[in-house]
Amino acid sequence: MNHSCLKIHYLKNMGIQTWFARFILPHAPMQQVVPDHHASHVQAAPQTRIQTNQLHLVDENPVPAIEIPKKLTHIAAFRLIVIELSKTQMAILDFPLIRSFDSKFTALLAAILFALKWNVASSDSWEINQFDWPLPGFDSNNNSQDAVFAVKGFLKHRCHFDQYQHILLLGPMSIQQVLNLDGSFDDQYGVVMQDGKQYACSYSLDQMRQLASCKMEAWLHLSPMIFDHI
Repeated sequence: MNHSCLKIHYLKNMGIQTWFARFILPHAPMQQVVPDHHASHVQAAPQTRIQTNQLHLVDENPVPAIEIPKKLTHIAAFRLIVIELSKTQMAILDFPLIRSFDSKFTALLAAILFALKWNVASSDSWEINQFDWPLPGFDSNNNSQDAVFAVKGFLKHRCHFDQYQHILLLGPMSIQQVLNLDGSFDDQYGVVMQDGKQYACSYSLDQMRQLASCKMEAWLHLSPMIFDHI
Protein backbone atom coordinates (compact mmCIF):
# COMPACT_ATOMS: atom_id res chain seq x y z
CA MET A 1 0.00 0.00 0.00
CA ASN A 2 1.54 3.34 -1.02
CA HIS A 3 2.03 6.31 1.30
CA SER A 4 -1.00 8.24 0.02
CA CYS A 5 -3.35 5.29 0.55
CA LEU A 6 -1.91 4.69 4.02
CA LYS A 7 -2.47 8.34 4.90
CA ILE A 8 -6.10 8.23 3.73
CA HIS A 9 -6.63 4.97 5.66
CA TYR A 10 -5.12 6.51 8.82
CA LEU A 11 -7.10 9.73 8.62
CA LYS A 12 -10.33 7.82 7.98
CA ASN A 13 -9.79 5.72 11.12
CA MET A 14 -9.03 8.86 13.10
CA GLY A 15 -12.32 10.41 11.94
CA ILE A 16 -10.78 13.01 9.63
CA GLN A 17 -12.11 13.76 6.15
CA THR A 18 -9.33 14.17 3.60
CA TRP A 19 -10.98 16.86 1.44
CA PHE A 20 -12.83 20.11 1.99
CA ALA A 21 -15.17 22.07 -0.25
CA ARG A 22 -13.47 24.84 -2.25
CA PHE A 23 -16.66 26.96 -2.35
CA ILE A 24 -20.25 26.89 -1.14
CA LEU A 25 -22.72 25.54 -3.68
CA PRO A 26 -25.79 27.67 -4.54
CA HIS A 27 -28.69 27.14 -2.08
CA ALA A 28 -26.46 25.00 0.17
CA PRO A 29 -27.00 25.46 3.93
CA MET A 30 -24.49 27.60 5.76
CA GLN A 31 -21.82 25.52 7.45
CA GLN A 32 -19.97 26.09 10.66
CA VAL A 33 -16.37 27.27 10.35
CA VAL A 34 -14.03 25.79 12.93
CA PRO A 35 -11.05 27.99 13.87
CA ASP A 36 -7.69 26.23 14.01
CA HIS A 37 -6.00 27.53 17.16
CA HIS A 38 -2.92 25.35 16.81
CA ALA A 39 -1.56 26.08 13.35
CA SER A 40 -1.14 29.80 13.87
CA HIS A 41 2.35 29.68 12.39
CA VAL A 42 1.04 28.36 9.06
CA GLN A 43 -0.65 30.72 6.63
CA ALA A 44 -3.24 28.43 5.09
CA ALA A 45 -5.59 29.35 2.26
CA PRO A 46 -9.17 30.08 3.40
CA GLN A 47 -11.41 27.02 3.29
CA THR A 48 -14.85 25.95 4.46
CA ARG A 49 -15.07 23.05 6.89
CA ILE A 50 -18.12 20.95 7.58
CA GLN A 51 -19.52 20.72 11.08
CA THR A 52 -17.16 19.04 13.54
CA ASN A 53 -19.87 16.89 15.07
CA GLN A 54 -20.06 15.06 11.74
CA LEU A 55 -16.34 14.26 11.74
CA HIS A 56 -15.78 13.90 15.50
CA LEU A 57 -12.63 15.98 15.10
CA VAL A 58 -13.12 17.91 18.32
CA ASP A 59 -15.07 17.18 21.49
CA GLU A 60 -18.69 18.29 21.37
CA ASN A 61 -18.17 19.58 24.94
CA PRO A 62 -14.52 20.68 24.85
CA VAL A 63 -12.60 21.92 27.86
CA PRO A 64 -10.97 25.37 27.58
CA ALA A 65 -8.41 25.72 24.79
CA ILE A 66 -4.97 24.31 25.51
CA GLU A 67 -1.56 25.66 24.59
CA ILE A 68 0.90 23.31 22.88
CA PRO A 69 4.17 23.59 24.82
CA LYS A 70 7.43 23.92 22.89
CA LYS A 71 9.63 22.96 25.83
CA LEU A 72 9.07 22.12 29.49
CA THR A 73 10.97 24.52 31.72
CA HIS A 74 9.38 23.45 35.02
CA ILE A 75 8.18 20.05 36.22
CA ALA A 76 4.82 20.43 37.94
CA ALA A 77 2.42 17.71 39.04
CA PHE A 78 1.62 15.27 36.24
CA ARG A 79 0.10 11.88 35.48
CA LEU A 80 1.24 9.14 33.13
CA ILE A 81 -1.00 6.30 31.99
CA VAL A 82 1.05 3.22 31.09
CA ILE A 83 -0.66 0.55 28.97
CA GLU A 84 0.92 -2.83 28.26
CA LEU A 85 -0.54 -3.60 24.83
CA SER A 86 1.28 -6.82 23.97
CA LYS A 87 4.46 -8.65 24.93
CA THR A 88 6.60 -6.14 23.04
CA GLN A 89 4.38 -3.03 22.65
CA MET A 90 3.52 -0.35 25.19
CA ALA A 91 1.84 3.06 25.24
CA ILE A 92 2.79 5.78 27.75
CA LEU A 93 0.33 8.65 27.80
CA ASP A 94 0.65 12.15 29.22
CA PHE A 95 -2.77 12.53 30.83
CA PRO A 96 -4.57 15.40 32.62
CA LEU A 97 -4.78 15.03 36.40
CA ILE A 98 -8.39 16.25 36.41
CA ARG A 99 -9.74 13.82 33.81
CA SER A 100 -10.45 10.09 33.78
CA PHE A 101 -9.22 7.65 31.14
CA ASP A 102 -12.70 6.97 29.81
CA SER A 103 -14.11 5.23 26.74
CA LYS A 104 -13.51 8.26 24.46
CA PHE A 105 -9.78 8.20 25.13
CA THR A 106 -9.70 4.41 24.84
CA ALA A 107 -11.49 4.56 21.47
CA LEU A 108 -9.08 7.20 20.13
CA LEU A 109 -6.02 5.20 21.20
CA ALA A 110 -7.52 2.02 19.71
CA ALA A 111 -8.08 3.88 16.40
CA ILE A 112 -4.45 5.02 16.37
CA LEU A 113 -3.18 1.49 17.03
CA PHE A 114 -5.47 0.08 14.34
CA ALA A 115 -4.20 2.63 11.81
CA LEU A 116 -0.60 1.76 12.74
CA LYS A 117 -1.43 -1.96 12.30
CA TRP A 118 -0.14 -2.82 15.76
CA ASN A 119 -1.30 -6.32 16.56
CA VAL A 120 -2.51 -5.72 20.11
CA ALA A 121 -5.18 -7.19 22.35
CA SER A 122 -8.63 -5.60 22.55
CA SER A 123 -8.88 -2.61 24.86
CA ASP A 124 -10.87 -4.48 27.52
CA SER A 125 -7.84 -6.70 28.18
CA TRP A 126 -5.19 -3.96 28.31
CA GLU A 127 -3.12 -3.85 31.49
CA ILE A 128 -3.21 -0.22 32.64
CA ASN A 129 -1.00 1.37 35.31
CA GLN A 130 -0.99 4.94 36.55
CA PHE A 131 1.92 7.05 37.77
CA ASP A 132 1.26 10.35 39.58
CA TRP A 133 3.94 12.90 40.36
CA PRO A 134 4.90 14.10 42.89
CA LEU A 135 5.34 10.94 44.94
CA PRO A 136 4.82 11.11 48.71
CA GLY A 137 7.75 12.96 50.24
CA PHE A 138 8.40 14.99 47.09
CA ASP A 139 6.85 18.14 45.70
CA SER A 140 6.70 19.86 42.35
CA ASN A 141 9.68 22.05 43.28
CA ASN A 142 12.04 19.08 43.41
CA ASN A 143 14.76 18.79 40.77
CA SER A 144 13.30 17.59 37.47
CA GLN A 145 15.72 14.65 37.49
CA ASP A 146 13.96 13.31 40.59
CA ALA A 147 10.82 12.85 38.50
CA VAL A 148 12.78 11.21 35.66
CA PHE A 149 14.40 8.72 38.05
CA ALA A 150 11.04 7.97 39.71
CA VAL A 151 9.37 7.34 36.34
CA LYS A 152 12.20 5.05 35.19
CA GLY A 153 11.97 3.07 38.43
CA PHE A 154 8.20 2.73 38.11
CA LEU A 155 8.44 1.55 34.50
CA LYS A 156 11.22 -0.94 35.23
CA HIS A 157 9.85 -2.55 38.38
CA ARG A 158 6.08 -2.14 38.03
CA CYS A 159 5.64 -2.37 34.25
CA HIS A 160 8.53 -4.67 33.21
CA PHE A 161 9.73 -1.96 30.84
CA ASP A 162 12.88 -3.79 29.69
CA GLN A 163 10.90 -6.36 27.67
CA TYR A 164 9.16 -3.79 25.42
CA GLN A 165 10.62 -2.85 22.04
CA HIS A 166 8.00 -0.59 20.41
CA ILE A 167 6.67 2.22 22.59
CA LEU A 168 4.13 4.94 21.86
CA LEU A 169 4.81 8.18 23.75
CA LEU A 170 1.86 10.55 23.50
CA GLY A 171 2.17 13.95 25.13
CA PRO A 172 5.06 16.28 26.12
CA MET A 173 5.44 14.94 29.65
CA SER A 174 5.68 11.29 28.58
CA ILE A 175 8.37 12.23 26.04
CA GLN A 176 10.33 14.35 28.50
CA GLN A 177 10.17 11.85 31.37
CA VAL A 178 10.88 8.67 29.40
CA LEU A 179 13.49 9.90 26.92
CA ASN A 180 14.97 12.72 29.05
CA LEU A 181 15.90 14.65 25.90
CA ASP A 182 16.88 18.28 25.53
CA GLY A 183 15.45 20.67 22.96
CA SER A 184 11.95 21.63 21.89
CA PHE A 185 9.17 19.10 21.44
CA ASP A 186 8.96 19.95 17.75
CA ASP A 187 12.39 18.33 17.43
CA GLN A 188 11.34 15.25 19.40
CA TYR A 189 8.08 14.35 17.64
CA GLY A 190 8.44 11.37 15.32
CA VAL A 191 10.37 8.11 15.72
CA VAL A 192 13.30 7.99 18.13
CA MET A 193 15.70 5.08 18.71
CA GLN A 194 17.18 4.83 22.20
CA ASP A 195 18.79 1.90 24.05
CA GLY A 196 17.55 -0.61 21.47
CA LYS A 197 13.94 0.53 21.74
CA GLN A 198 11.86 2.27 19.08
CA TYR A 199 9.69 5.16 20.30
CA ALA A 200 6.94 6.93 18.35
CA CYS A 201 6.36 10.40 19.85
CA SER A 202 3.44 12.74 19.22
CA TYR A 203 0.77 14.89 20.83
CA SER A 204 -1.27 13.70 23.80
CA LEU A 205 -4.70 12.15 23.31
CA ASP A 206 -6.17 15.19 25.06
CA GLN A 207 -4.49 17.53 22.56
CA MET A 208 -5.73 15.40 19.65
CA ARG A 209 -9.30 15.45 20.94
CA GLN A 210 -9.32 19.22 21.32
CA LEU A 211 -7.44 20.27 18.19
CA ALA A 212 -8.11 18.64 14.82
CA SER A 213 -4.74 19.84 13.54
CA CYS A 214 -2.98 17.74 16.17
CA LYS A 215 -4.66 14.61 14.82
CA MET A 216 -3.54 15.42 11.30
CA GLU A 217 0.03 16.24 12.32
CA ALA A 218 0.18 13.03 14.37
CA TRP A 219 0.10 11.14 11.05
CA LEU A 220 3.49 12.64 10.16
CA HIS A 221 4.89 11.73 13.57
CA LEU A 222 3.55 8.18 13.84
CA SER A 223 3.32 6.80 10.30
CA PRO A 224 6.92 5.48 10.29
CA MET A 225 5.77 3.06 13.01
CA ILE A 226 3.22 1.37 10.76
CA PHE A 227 4.15 -2.27 11.07
CA ASP A 228 4.17 -2.80 7.30
CA HIS A 229 7.24 -0.54 7.29
CA ILE A 230 9.15 -2.27 10.08
